Amino acid sequence: MTQEAARDGRSTDADRFAFLDGIRGIAALFVMTRHTRAYWPFEFYRSYLAVDLFFILSGFVIAHAYDKRIATKRVSIGGFAASRIIRLYPMYFLSVVVSALVLFAQLLFFGAHPAASISNILLMIVFTFAFLPSHFLAGDYHMFPLNYPYWSLFFELVINAVYATIHRYLSAAVLMLIIVISFAYTARSAIKRGNLDTGFIWTLGMFATGVMRTALGFFMGVFLYRFRATLSKWLIRRLSPWFGVLVVVAVLYSESAEGLNPLVDMLCVGVLFPIAVLIAANSRTSKLESILLWLGSASYPIYVLHQPVGALIRNIFGARIELYAPWSGCLLAVFLCWLSIQLERYYDIPIRQRLSAMVRKRRTQRAAVGAAGAATSSRD
Repeated sequence: MTQEAARDGRSTDADRFAFLDGIRGIAALFVMTRHTRAYWPFEFYRSYLAVDLFFILSGFVIAHAYDKRIATKRVSIGGFAASRIIRLYPMYFLSVVVSALVLFAQLLFFGAHPAASISNILLMIVFTFAFLPSHFLAGDYHMFPLNYPYWSLFFELVINAVYATIHRYLSAAVLMLIIVISFAYTARSAIKRGNLDTGFIWTLGMFATGVMRTALGFFMGVFLYRFRATLSKWLIRRLSPWFGVLVVVAVLYSESAEGLNPLVDMLCVGVLFPIAVLIAANSRTSKLESILLWLGSASYPIYVLHQPVGALIRNIFGARIELYAPWSGCLLAVFLCWLSIQLERYYDIPIRQRLSAMVRKRRTQRAAVGAAGAATSSRD
């Protein structure tokens, strides 16, 4: 979910869109409030749209990092897939371990009633480690019951694979066709549901909605990146990138519009978020750049860790969490931000660098073997 510019999994500050990183971090905090309700005596109704914003941002920064490299065959489909797994999996793996430990702690020490047999719970955990949805817990129809936010990462990987596979055919017309079809299907699902908080439940219809909702945001992000210069002409170039941040906060903060929620949601995803991203991407520097980049770095760990960490702390402190809300929520947010930065610096980045080095070494060895084989054949 952070910038993907460097080959070894690192991204230098010069490669990153600072304001997009800031927006990503803010959106992750809104998602956190949604899955830690006990910590907050109020609700940010439209916080579920943060996921659609993540998809748009992902499409934008992946197009920035990989469009030319895939087109010129400097990166193969397999290489792109490996880079995406390396980018996402180390922190994902850690969060699965934490989520599983929290689940067993709830069962063993906090009196939680098991929703399934131990064998089914173990199967669910195995599926989750493999980045696969599962349905082993009775009464829980989430695709990833161990940690609900995983559903968006699963669909993002699916759409990433589609992007790399059909990249050569992704002309402006094809991109627009994908966007129109996915928009229409997603809008239909939103109308049926009553809002766009959909696509993560274990049904065939919900699975299709998850695919289309992800495709809409991701390919819209790709389109925005490719045609940002032309599209920006329709915006006031002198608008501060902080206006884009303000638009995002206003959307995620907004209240329910009752029967108009599907229309409002699609307006936000189809118009307001793209405008906000274009405005925010017009500037990569700010006096608060370090804070913006810090928010971007913290966003992914916050996203995958907030649910299990919030649940563990709530189990430990019990009713005092609700009693002292929202101050307990503010403390949770500060702790998660600090923890996320430490994990990215001392765990995530080093492991990604090591894995990337291993992949590069293996490719070099295969290339050397192939060259040696070709030389031998020519002599024969």
